Formats: sequence, structure tokens, C-alpha cells
Amino acid sequence: MTYARARPERTRVRLFPQSPMAGQSRLERVELFPRRGEVRPGPEDDRMYVAEAPGKRPYGGDSGRLRFPPYGGAVLAPARPGPDGHFDHLAPGDPGFRQVHLYGCARMALDVWEAYLDRRIPWHFERDFAKLEVLALWDWANAHMGYGYLEAGAYQLDDGGLADYALDFDIVAHEVGHAIMMSFASSFGSPRRTDEYGAFHEASADWAALVASLHFDQAVVDLLEMTRGDLDGINQLTRFAELNAHWQIRVTNNAFTMWDFTAGWKSEHDLALPLIAALYDAFVQVYKTILVRSGAIPPALFDLSEAAEITPGLRGAVSAGFARWYARRPQAFYDALIDAREIAARMLIGLWRIADPGEFSFARLPELLGAVDRRDFGGELYPIVRGCLGRRGIGFVPPGPRLRPDGEDGHAHSVRTAMPD
Repeated sequence: MTYARARPERTRVRLFPQSPMAGQSRLERVELFPRRGEVRPGPEDDRMYVAEAPGKRPYGGDSGRLRFPPYGGAVLAPARPGPDGHFDHLAPGDPGFRQVHLYGCARMALDVWEAYLDRRIPWHFERDFAKLEVLALWDWANAHMGYGYLEAGAYQLDDGGLADYALDFDIVAHEVGHAIMMSFASSFGSPRRTDEYGAFHEASADWAALVASLHFDQAVVDLLEMTRGDLDGINQLTRFAELNAHWQIRVTNNAFTMWDFTAGWKSEHDLALPLIAALYDAFVQVYKTILVRSGAIPPALFDLSEAAEITPGLRGAVSAGFARWYARRPQAFYDALIDAREIAARMLIGLWRIADPGEFSFARLPELLGAVDRRDFGGELYPIVRGCLGRRGIGFVPPGPRLRPDGEDGHAHSVRTAMPD
């Protein structure tokens, strides 16, 4: 006689897949990796602990002195699990919901990438700290990952709304993405790192967040229903870190190219924009290629959608065509999007493994992506990827000089990369 082994019950939380400021997001119940009962009040588990510290200023220089975890100031009462050991009983406005949401975003992002790698991802700060300190702050319009900590702020917008980064999965998963990359490249606090690698770091963190966001199952269904499968326009994937219904921190399918930076650039966030967009272009092309191969759309619709990139007047016909074909086989569109997500994850991991912080340049990026493609996909994806990079000037239009030193918003030489003595 054989006995089926019961699947361990994982800890449940409820998260917004998008910032609630976007006006479209709804809470989705997700299961995190820690088993029910393993997440203690805080929340706290074996990898991280969370607290809400309303009066705290962000870590960094304070009267000429750098500060690091643990934070010893006043914090709000810890969020506690319900009688069943889960945290999904809390709703927006409840005491503790903000801590739970911040924890859930950070933990889910980590879980997604550990599942892809099939291993534990070590923190880059484990020499000094066993766990990541995750703090929810107030009156600070930013979020950052540093040595042993992740902090997310909140601030009042001019229109009266509250931009709460602790409730924004994109932002929190982006910061966790930085930590994941740091576990691949031992470059934290090291001067041996090119400026262009800093931009690559930013683009990769955005894409780490985007891939993780596609693990919200209901949000994926909602995305396809709202777009009718046409992902070329503005949608939930292309709006990164929404601050209200019309304003966001970045647009994934932005119009920037390397030609925009030939005279120079000021921020690695800016220089990352052409790469973020080129990767989105390639992602959507792979998605549409899968749709064609499965018979979900005809090749003519694929060609029309590509022509619309040059002739925007064709967009209406493209949208109508996608709506018509999506109505016939919505499951095929869902499957294609999940397949494209998995391909994007494998390509990112391949890049992170071989990108050398001290040697990286955008000029070498097509070569690096080609190497990953040959090893993992038999060279099948390179024509798509190379074409999308080329249209953005990546690989043959070098950026101009950096026009200002790296500051607080950067990751190479700032308080974000400061380490204890």
C-alpha cells in the first residue's frame, strides 16, 4: 500500500498585484513558501523581518555617520497571524495590513526567483546580518535596498492621493531584484563596476519585478481580458509603479533609444530605459510568435502588429484583430503569456550568470544574449532579441559620458552600497 504525501500548507497573504493607486488592482490571495505557522508576528520568517517605523528616516548618512540594521527606534505593533496561522484575514485599513503587504511582496518576489533557480538565494549581506530588515516608513518618497535592509516609504501626492510604496508590488519586487542580482555578482561595495552595469542592474531589477508580477494568476487573466491579448499598447505590464490612474514612475514600452543618450546621461535609471523597452519589445514578439505557432492568431495579424510600430494608424485594426481572435481561444493566449514569462526568466538568469560587473557594456549585450540563447534555446530567439535591441540602438550606439556623479538614487557608489567597517 502506498500513501500520497500531503502537500505542506503554505502561508497565505493578500496582495495588490498593482499599486491600488492605479484604480484597477484588486487584492489577490497568494501562498508564500514558508509553511503555515512558520511566519511569526511582524511578520518574520527565516529570511526577513518586517516592522513599521513611522518616525524613522531612511538609512544612510546621519550627521556624517552611516547607520545599519537593526533599527532600535519605535515601531508599531507587529502584525499577527489569524487563528489559522495565515495573514490573509487582514484588509486595507486594518492595523498590520501595511506590514503584511510589504512582507508579502518581498517574500513572493524572493520565492519566485528561488523557484526558478531551484535553490536558496543567499543575501549579499550574510557576512554581517542573518536576515533582511524590511521597514515601512512614512513621509519619504522612495524605496531602496541596502546592506541588510529594504525600506519603502509613503508620501502625499499633489492631487491628494497617498503613494504608498509598501502597497506597490512593482517597487518592492524591483528592490528585491537588486538583491538577487547582487547574489550573482559579488560587486556590492566594490569600485570594479562599469557605469553601464549600473544601468543594466536597474533594467534587470525592473524585469525581475515584471516576471514576478506575472505569477499573480488572476492578474494575468485580468490583463488579458482588458487588452484582449494585445500587449503592444499601454497596459498593466507597461505601467511600472503607478502613482495614480494616469501617472507612473516608468513606462516599460517607452520610446527611448540609445540615440537619446549620445550627448551624455545623468542617472543609471535613465540609461536603463532603452534596455527596459527593448526587452519588452522582445518579450511581446516572443509572445506573439508563440500565438502564431499555436494557431491562436494568423501570421498576418502578427505582421500587422509589427507594421503598426512604424505606422500608428494601424493600431485600431490590430486591436480589433486581437479582440476577434482572443474571443475564440482565450486559454491559448494565457498559455502563450506564461510561456513567454518562463522564457524571459531563463534569459535573465542566463544574463546574470555571465555579466561581468567590471567589463559590462551595452555594446557587448547582444553578444551576451546570443550566448544565453545558444545555450538555453538553441539559437532560436536571437533574431528576435537582436532586432529589438538594434531598433533601440543597443549594441552599436554607445552612450555619451556620465554628466554627474552617482548619487543617492544610484546603486554603485551611494549609501545603498555602503557596508559596515
